[in-house]
Amino acid sequence: MEQYEIRRIKVSPKALDEPWTCNAYIGLSVNNQRTKSEQSLLKVLRWVEDRTDHIMVLVGDYLNRHNMKIRYALDEAAAIERSMDEAEGAVRAFSSIVSKSSKLKVHVISIKSYYERPDFNERYRNYELKMKSNRHFSDLVKESTEAFIKRIKKSALTTTEIEKICQQYILEEMVVFEMLAEDDYRINIYPGKQLPVMEAIVNGKLKGVSDALEKIYLVDIKFKIKN
Repeated sequence: MEQYEIRRIKVSPKALDEPWTCNAYIGLSVNNQRTKSEQSLLKVLRWVEDRTDHIMVLVGDYLNRHNMKIRYALDEAAAIERSMDEAEGAVRAFSSIVSKSSKLKVHVISIKSYYERPDFNERYRNYELKMKSNRHFSDLVKESTEAFIKRIKKSALTTTEIEKICQQYILEEMVVFEMLAEDDYRINIYPGKQLPVMEAIVNGKLKGVSDALEKIYLVDIKFKIKN
């Protein structure tokens, strides 16, 4: 497996007090090779340790079903089953790495638990309506889907089908982030690039989408392959 090292850490917006006074979480993408690299992940955890003594790890297991649909043209049930199976291995590997971080208290949770909240679907529909009424919001979601499509090497689905699935992925993720923000988890750490729509919201460039998301911080960690 390739080894990664941190190239830069970007916080948006920049005014984030240290030590942190609100809760933080790391988004663990099941297929993110950077979070499978023990060395790079430990460096992220060490960086976090200097700012807080606890963190939540949000495993994107259920959300990953959308990737399964695109890559393997699976139906919903099969995509969920494959995604959850793959997540088990990813969580075990991550937990093993985390155990080497002695100072940090880590709580691992499945993203699926947020889908099970009674207001999830209502929040999702609200974002769909805002996409129709807010052109800037809609354009930023499309920008994110187009960036994803460019990275796809092979799929049996049409571009239109992929665009629809990508939009669902983004809106579902935003619903979860909004719920987390309302639970005072307002520092979102991701080993990779944050969504353009999220960056626009936290930097005050996109208004009227979510009051809760306007109050969060995004930590964007960029890696490079270690020589």
